[in-house]
Amino acid sequence: ERTDFQTIAMIGNNPYLMVARPDLPANSYQQLLALIKAQPEKITIGTAGSGSGQHIMAAAFIKTVDPRITLVPYRGAQAAYQDLMGGRIDLFLDAWPTVRPLLEGKRIKVLFTTAPARLAGAPDVPTASEAGLTGYDSTGWFGVVAPAGTPPAIVARLNAEINAALNDEAIKTSMRNLGVEPAPGRADAFDAYIKSETTKWGKVIKQANIRLDQ
Repeated sequence: ERTDFQTIAMIGNNPYLMVARPDLPANSYQQLLALIKAQPEKITIGTAGSGSGQHIMAAAFIKTVDPRITLVPYRGAQAAYQDLMGGRIDLFLDAWPTVRPLLEGKRIKVLFTTAPARLAGAPDVPTASEAGLTGYDSTGWFGVVAPAGTPPAIVARLNAEINAALNDEAIKTSMRNLGVEPAPGRADAFDAYIKSETTKWGKVIKQANIRLDQ
């Protein structure tokens, strides 16, 4: 339960990228949108397991763009990538560390990133908003929490030490090379963010009827 823990600090945002099969006749979101408008039922987007981040973000994409896009469930990213690179599905969402070697090997193409700002490791990839897809901010994140009831002095000390590390230039560079944007901040701000994310994604999960046993 949410009340079982005390937020300490947010660590970073983990943006995803919309990737496509290499022979998809679209090299941008606008070109993809034209394909969707022409034959929405034929456009497919894979997921990496029921209830996974990719599943929820794919559901949000379908809700935002066109409910007739076909969602194809897989039991893990590897199977989804096999079909993506084999041309059996059109789209997939994943993080930069996994996407990068496949992109460099020209086994996939990237259309946009879900982050509000361009990735340091992929500065040529536009954000969803820049590409013309508004209302689709689907960034993953992670942070540090402690058991509920942790003394405020300990929370403050841990928060200060984590933020100091996140503001270190070497650490920031290392994180950004991994596709993670450092996100230092207050413990209460992290708590408020979790609440807003729970509300936001809870609606998507409910509307898409996403269950772990699917």
